[in-house]
Amino acid sequence: MDDLMAVIEFRDKCTVNGNSLLTISDLKYAAGSVGLFLLKGGDFSLIPALRKVNSLAAAHAAPEIASVVKRIFELTRTPSPAGFLQLELTLNRWTNGSAPTLPAFEAVTVRK
Repeated sequence: MDDLMAVIEFRDKCTVNGNSLLTISDLKYAAGSVGLFLLKGGDFSLIPALRKVNSLAAAHAAPEIASVVKRIFELTRTPSPAGFLQLELTLNRWTNGSAPTLPAFEAVTVRK
């Protein structure tokens, strides 16, 4: 999961013509992956990663993702089998696509 979050954060910092390379589908994939591992595996060490996805979703004007992340947090506090099944469908749909990749360009300018 650390690798996925590193790619997400890197894509957020990379820009082309002033626009971030991080896309809504990248954020959905990250939210889906982290959310499924958290809800199915009970790995609470993933909460900081999910918080990061939530803050990136807010920064990139993605209220649908923020809403789903909020539901994930609610289910970690108060488990509900019915709520989990409904949310699992959404998270599985979000992770069906390809994983975000590192950007590749021929000419790059690195700034601090």
